[in-house]
Parts: sequence; structure tokens; C-alpha cells
Amino acid sequence: MLTALLLMGLKFPYTWEEQGVRCTFINPEYTRDKKYVIAHLSLRPSVNVAAFQWQGLVTVKNRAGESVPQAGDCKFDQAITNGYPPLAKGKTIPLLMYWLAQPDDFPVQIYVGDQALGEPLGR
Repeated sequence: MLTALLLMGLKFPYTWEEQGVRCTFINPEYTRDKKYVIAHLSLRPSVNVAAFQWQGLVTVKNRAGESVPQAGDCKFDQAITNGYPPLAKGKTIPLLMYWLAQPDDFPVQIYVGDQALGEPLGR
């Protein structure tokens, strides 16, 4: 797995703007049993955001090119939520997102919009 992360490191971190927030995709990983794909991000709002919509911010596609279902919750700044949290201007916030994968989904590809990030994960 370390080799995969090193190869993907050529594309990470990847930064883009979304909803007045600078989003930085730091790195992906997956659980040993290949039941979850996990994404580590960092968020830094340039304005106060009343309700940040995190669902669909990043997508994961399986080997067949189909979307892997995203979990119904995520972890903002060490707190698990299924809602849309407010974000304060200028404060950097860690975000942990995950997807409910199956072992036969692998390898998977991470996307931001139409942009594929790094190499396929979990070969």
C-alpha cells in the first residue's frame, strides 16, 4: 500500500474551490478488508459558510466505472455528522469522507468532478 500512496503522491495534494471553501484532497486509503475507501481532506473557507454540502464533493468509481456509494455521514474536525455543518472563515478544518466498497470494486479511482486523482487504488 505504501508504494501505491507514493505513486499517487504525484497528484496529491490536489486543491480546488467549492462553495467558497478551498478544498485540499490530501490522500486516499482503503481498509484491509476492502470494505471502505477513505479520503482525507482539509477545508479552509474564504467566507463564512452556513451549511457546507460535503456529499458528492469527491466521488469514487469502481473497476467498472460505476460510482461506489458514499457513506451517509462523515467526520468534520473530529465530530461525526450526517448534516451540513457551518464553516467559519479562515479556520482550517480536517474532513474524513468514506465510501462503502466491496472487495470486487477494486481497483477504484478517486474523482473531483471529472478529474481523476492519482493512480487507481487497491490493485
